[in-house]
Amino acid sequence: MVLIGTDRLRVRPIEAADEPHVRCYAGREDYCPYLPVDPKQPETVVSYVRQQISPEGLDAGNALALAIVPGGVDRPVGTITVSVEPFPVPIGQLEFTLDPEYRGRGYMTEALESVLPLAFRDLGLLRICAASDVDNVDCQNVLERVGMQQTKRLPEYRTVNGEKRDAFLYVLDAKPAEK
Repeated sequence: MVLIGTDRLRVRPIEAADEPHVRCYAGREDYCPYLPVDPKQPETVVSYVRQQISPEGLDAGNALALAIVPGGVDRPVGTITVSVEPFPVPIGQLEFTLDPEYRGRGYMTEALESVLPLAFRDLGLLRICAASDVDNVDCQNVLERVGMQQTKRLPEYRTVNGEKRDAFLYVLDAKPAEK
């Protein structure tokens, strides 16, 4: 099943066979200094990639795990996951990755613009949230381009290489159903 299928970009469910491709870019030094991934500690790469490929709730239909495959490329160069926190109302937690070689081309924006409405509909979400490291301006720009709003600063949200890192919380609410 392909969620988005154009000559420029495909977004499809991620498969176990995609793990080596995602591990390859997630294990590079230039991958992302804002995530708990240390190429010198391969177990952090494996753990992070497996969480992206098989988020909690995937088997129960409470999560999406998608691969981003540009036209002319035969492997995933990015992932999108949406996991559901059901209490007190269904809220989705959005995470995404993109190979540094493919950044700046609009792939993530295009993919998210198509995936977010499906996540609201298929997962029954009222809101989708995402966190961006305070220094990750590129991520913040993507979140804002797809309509998410920065709401607050989350102190010590994540530990990266032994350092506590703050993040900004972004939210997008479901649009009211048309009558």
